[in-house]
Order: sequence, then C-alpha cells, then structure tokens
Amino acid sequence: MSEKRRYAIALVREAMEYWAFVPDVPGVYGRGSTSDEAMADATDALEDYLAWLREHGEQAPEPASDSVEVRYADVPA
Repeated sequence: MSEKRRYAIALVREAMEYWAFVPDVPGVYGRGSTSDEAMADATDALEDYLAWLREHGEQAPEPASDSVEVRYADVPA
C-alpha cells in the first residue's frame, strides 16, 4: 500500500456554489454546487498536481496544516 499524506482543505460557500482551497498548496482548489462536490474537485486537483510534481522529479510540499481555524474580521462597510 502506498504512503498517504493528509492535507487540510478549507471549504467556503459563496452565493450558489462552494469553493475548496488547499492552504498548504497555493493554487490548488476545487469548486462545486455542494460542499462534497467542491471537496472531491479539490482532492482531484491535488492528486493531479502531486502526480505532475512526481513526473517532473519535484518534491511534494509537506502538509503543514493539521487543522483550519476560521476567524472573521469586522470592517467598516
């Protein structure tokens, strides 16, 4: 069985769709009409990117985030 790495994925609902971002791998994201679709899309994008890195002899970034904390900023309107 191959080694597994666990990357945190942050999900954001915006209007009528969801976005999923991988904080440890900038530029890798997914979207979907449900959070599950966005998660699956981001996971596919992450797997594709990591495979591309392997094919080109590059090191995959180590997952540094083991949790994601969300805070809100209140700013003047």
